[in-house]
Amino acid sequence: MLSGFTNPAVYLFDWEPAERTGELHVRYKLPYSDAADLDTAQKQKRIADGEPMEFSHTLDTQIGGQIAAGFVITGFYEDKDEPEALDQLGKYMMTYIVTRAWKV
Repeated sequence: MLSGFTNPAVYLFDWEPAERTGELHVRYKLPYSDAADLDTAQKQKRIADGEPMEFSHTLDTQIGGQIAAGFVITGFYEDKDEPEALDQLGKYMMTYIVTRAWKV
């Protein structure tokens, strides 16, 4: 099985001001959920703009869940968007994770 997901740390930040100012500020706790963490106006704007609601999982849920389901992790890969100018956090860390696993 191949499983790819966004690094949960991406969801720590409020990206609207970061896109305007270029500064990253921690705003949210993990795991993150648009349904729980955005106010009503923000949720309504996302819906009106046709944007999906987003949420994160912990690494324990993502990777530990695969192991608990009987998979053996046989590969691990991290990546980020290029160029880094499109991915502010990518200047500091990898923002995507991929695992390869076999069912035993």
